[in-house]
Amino acid sequence: MGNLGPGELPQVCAWFGICPPGFRNPEKVPYPVLKSFFQKKALSSPVDAAKLIRQIRSEFPGLEDRVASLPWGCTIEDVQTIDKEADLGHVVAGLLLSEREDLKQLALQIMEENLPFELNPEQQKLAPPAANPLEKENRRLSRLVESLKNSIRKKEEKWQRELSKLRDEIKQLKKAVKAEAAKAKERVAVLERTLRQEQSLSRDASRALALAERNLGRTQEKLKKLEFENLQLRELNGSHKDTIRDLTEEVDRLNGLLSSPPARPEPAEPEPVKDFEADSVADSAESPGEYPPVVSGILQIPVRSRFGILSAEQGLDLFVSEKILYNIGAKDGDELEGHLVGEYAPGLPQYRYRVVRKQAGPSNQRELLGIVEERSGWIGVRDLHDDELFIPLHAYELPNVSIGDVVTVLFDITHPHNNRILTNHQHMPQEDVVPHRPRRKSGKPSAKSGDSAGGESAAKVEDSQAIEQTLEGLHVLICGAQSNMVTSYEEAIRSRGGTVKVLENQPASLQPLVAKADIIICNIHQISHPFFWVVKGEAVRQKKPLRYPISGGVSAILREAEMYAAGN
Repeated sequence: MGNLGPGELPQVCAWFGICPPGFRNPEKVPYPVLKSFFQKKALSSPVDAAKLIRQIRSEFPGLEDRVASLPWGCTIEDVQTIDKEADLGHVVAGLLLSEREDLKQLALQIMEENLPFELNPEQQKLAPPAANPLEKENRRLSRLVESLKNSIRKKEEKWQRELSKLRDEIKQLKKAVKAEAAKAKERVAVLERTLRQEQSLSRDASRALALAERNLGRTQEKLKKLEFENLQLRELNGSHKDTIRDLTEEVDRLNGLLSSPPARPEPAEPEPVKDFEADSVADSAESPGEYPPVVSGILQIPVRSRFGILSAEQGLDLFVSEKILYNIGAKDGDELEGHLVGEYAPGLPQYRYRVVRKQAGPSNQRELLGIVEERSGWIGVRDLHDDELFIPLHAYELPNVSIGDVVTVLFDITHPHNNRILTNHQHMPQEDVVPHRPRRKSGKPSAKSGDSAGGESAAKVEDSQAIEQTLEGLHVLICGAQSNMVTSYEEAIRSRGGTVKVLENQPASLQPLVAKADIIICNIHQISHPFFWVVKGEAVRQKKPLRYPISGGVSAILREAEMYAAGN
């Protein structure tokens, strides 16, 4: 094997799969390196026969049969016939791997004679001269350098592409960072505005809280004052219990006087009004739990009331509420029938009513068309067709009318103090008013001016006629008045036989004046608030009668004085 040349050694190494490390192909390996590596490999490790057999069978499928077909005692010429179809190296390998000893000896003989591994003279002429190993190494190194340059160039191109990609990514990242920075600035601006708003709201809240605290302190102070005033009022209320009792008795007496006829030729005891609740309770007390199952009668509704009273045939006066009247549509004078249901409370029966007949009985309510005028200190309505029929008006109706107005009034025969004005039609002209009655100035004055005008006209008429001395021996103290009304008050009371003292303002000492007076008239329309409390307290202290007129006119003052004189 030491005679293998540079042309055959790479082939043999390729056949046997021998290649130095660092090289892919034995043909590219320099001859000295390949030869030394081949010698070491051949000496150190034997040839794998199975591998050679597989290689020969795969590359030259018919070579094994042709080698086996050689006759015994064949020569080199016979082997050369096989060499025409296959390489000599493969033929030698096939001879060595055969099982015949003669063929193995022939293969060794061929290898010893070096016949197949030496070039022919003609081939030696055509073959290039053997190169210097250094030149081969230089060429190999130059090729290696070129390959390195190519690889470096390729890597540089790859790096340039990656660098351009990185630059594009950096640009995109910069744009994204700028956008995020702009958004962050906007968010910061929004947060700053919100912070300023919160700070302003906090300042406003602190100011409002301080104001609320100040108001709370003031409210607490006012509350303390109110508590102190409440205690004073409670003490004053306790001291005025007797006064309230006296005033209640006086109100009852006045109600009795108002229910009496207006002319009042002689003072008479007013007819007591039947108390429905007392009668019903008394009846129930006499026969508790025994009520007629069915009642019927005529319904009566007072003028100023929303409830009704059913006068049953069994002798009972039953209360009918406003809700029941509204549900069944009952009116004054209708006939009702009721069925016993139970009791509102112990002693008060409860019935379910229905209307049996409309307008079954006479109604106590009447409508009257007349003119408003004043008679003997009373303001009422005179019938236009009957001069003798005069209906006095309730104090609640006086602010709504004036003397001379033509009105339609609804009055109750049984309860004349409940009269009510339905319609105010017009004002009666002067030429249509009866001459002997007081005239009214042009225009429509208020209630106060109407009273004063009526009082002045009444005073003029009374000057021409004989004035009844209804206030003889009575001393009247009037607290609160206007300067232009003092003379009218004094003339009206003195013309009726009484004496009078009119106080426009609060005097230095009120006690002797109250002690001298028989009646005190507090004109609440023309008196100051402090003066009112002083007059009221002194009257209560000395137990003097105290009256409050409905207006500041002369007629209202005379009415209070005459009512007191008639009752005493």
